[in-house]
Amino acid sequence: MSNTKRASRSADARPAGQSSLMTPLGVVAGEILVYLEEHGATPLKRVVRELEGPAALVTMAVGFLIREGLVRGLQHGFEVVLEPLAKAYQAG
Repeated sequence: MSNTKRASRSADARPAGQSSLMTPLGVVAGEILVYLEEHGATPLKRVVRELEGPAALVTMAVGFLIREGLVRGLQHGFEVVLEPLAKAYQAG
């Protein structure tokens, strides 16, 4: 089976009428980076509250940013503080 057929089959695997989370996830991840650039290290709760998006989507975007090495999550007592990493601000 060719790569083209594989790609089209995996793209069609979503049920009709359902869109991908990739675009909204990327938008929210970008908003988080901008927020952290402007405000510095911030508790996760505050980021979720300030962005006014669905908490689950913000949390998924934070996980993505942590895996990509753009943000660090630090445990402070019972809360998680998000800290931007220098790599996030380098022009690429």
